[in-house]
Amino acid sequence: MFDPPFTEEDFTSSHLETIRSSPNCCGYAEFNSLGVWELTQYSAVLLMELDTRLMRPVPEMFRCIAQGYDFIGASGVWSPLNGGVFALRPSKEVLHNMKIALKTANYSTSSGYAGTGFPPPHHPRAKTGFAYSTNQGFLHWFFLHGSLAGKSVALRKAALVDMCVYNFQKAENVVDMPRQWCVDAGSKPQERAKILHKYAGYELLVQNRLQEATAPREAVPGFEDVKLSSSFAPQSLSSDFVSPKRRSDPQKENLKAVRPPASLQRALDMYEHAYEQEKLHQKQRFLGVRFGQDPPDALVIQEILFDIKPDVIIETGTNSGGSALYMSFLMEAINPDCKIITLDLQPLDYWHAKWHQAVDPRDSIYWKRRVTQLVGSSVSPEIAEKVHKMVGNAPKVLVSLDSHHAYGHVVKEIELYSPLVTVGSYMIVQDTKLGEPMKAADEFVAKQKGAWRNDERREYLIFTQHRNGWLQRLR
Repeated sequence: MFDPPFTEEDFTSSHLETIRSSPNCCGYAEFNSLGVWELTQYSAVLLMELDTRLMRPVPEMFRCIAQGYDFIGASGVWSPLNGGVFALRPSKEVLHNMKIALKTANYSTSSGYAGTGFPPPHHPRAKTGFAYSTNQGFLHWFFLHGSLAGKSVALRKAALVDMCVYNFQKAENVVDMPRQWCVDAGSKPQERAKILHKYAGYELLVQNRLQEATAPREAVPGFEDVKLSSSFAPQSLSSDFVSPKRRSDPQKENLKAVRPPASLQRALDMYEHAYEQEKLHQKQRFLGVRFGQDPPDALVIQEILFDIKPDVIIETGTNSGGSALYMSFLMEAINPDCKIITLDLQPLDYWHAKWHQAVDPRDSIYWKRRVTQLVGSSVSPEIAEKVHKMVGNAPKVLVSLDSHHAYGHVVKEIELYSPLVTVGSYMIVQDTKLGEPMKAADEFVAKQKGAWRNDERREYLIFTQHRNGWLQRLR
């Protein structure tokens, strides 16, 4: 369920002096080590301290981090105590500075880190805010109050998420928390203590949290009054739910996009969280081949292919070949003369071995009839030139961008392949949920002065991972 860190170092820095040194003290091992993960396969990482209970999904944090911030953490008066949820995408420079700070930052129980003091009291009976001498406290100090605070837009705009929304604890327990960090070996924590911890039980802990999230929950006094700030709501959503009409011709009907209210959006976020957490996209198969497209979007792509009936489809990001095979299967019925050009840095043999596929898409008659793979970067001049020559003067051309989702890469793909899209057809920018592809798509449409639009009608199934990515050429 969790990738192991590729390196883990022990630290004896001064900010850990207040932690009991007994190995039997739960929390000791995790509070005295820093795990470093290889992050290249992720767009962002969620760090959830072991005493943190999620009360709702946290996609807002990932949307913020996708905008280019290194760090998004907790804000509000509870953050020093409950600041155990962070979304991170640190640069190498930031990681380097964090490591130095861990070894050099002086911490004292009287003046905090580097003499910066403590946050305001989190409870009327408390004299000061929590001393935050643990991992979560270090992160909170490093980004918001430490030497790096205010030196970049990323750090100035950190802490956009109010932890009250994500982590709730009865107020009478708060002042007791410093005495409850450690529990003697073999004894059970008090019922009113926070959820206590052990790295060894990480997977079980997560399973329990998932069960808690879906189980009926007793009303918590005051929790109903917690409201989301305006910064939480994705800009693409409105508060009104527009019921979809029955479509006879999606090219002609003037349908409004379906924008769910906040309550439904939370349910969608929970589904998306489970979909990604359980890696369901890696388990899906089409004709035996791994097929990563989520089901609602796969259906909409089928509708677009039927409406447009393209003669050429250009796909960036072949991966296991499931999407190319899916589209070829559909085009057998829609337009048998259609050709599909799919691009990837790696040959299919690489992905076939990586996913341990029992079925090779190249053995399918649907692949053999119309799919051609080009191996190389989709943004290389050589590959782009080959694609343009293969397309020639095809009457109807459709493009699907699903390779590397970094902003600059998507911008370059759009620049290279959007001219090939014929009027009325589409360029589908996939996985806009990650933030950077959506930014690239929105900027492209804005610059076209009406020549392109985001066809929101294609979002009528409500759940989509490509919101604002259904780009249609109008002229």
